[in-house]
Amino acid sequence: MNSKNPELEWIIVRDNENDIMYEGWVELFSDGIEPDEIFIRDVKIYKNSTGEPMYDTPGLYLQRKKENLRIEFPLLKFSEKYQRPDKEEK
Repeated sequence: MNSKNPELEWIIVRDNENDIMYEGWVELFSDGIEPDEIFIRDVKIYKNSTGEPMYDTPGLYLQRKKENLRIEFPLLKFSEKYQRPDKEEK
């Protein structure tokens, strides 16, 4: 997550345990130390199961175990391997 690639800055964080989805860009994050922390900016918060908008906030600090979160990078483009053919059966 420390890449300088702007396509990796914008993220979607899914907290399935609490049925919440956060969409924003990464400002800060902890790097391999406990607790697992992330601070995101310009955040839109949705109910994860329905996509219903809940509220917006200029910044959001999350402290959750990384095992309970899924982070997606929606601006990242698919690589040339995305359309790879199925493996041949032998």
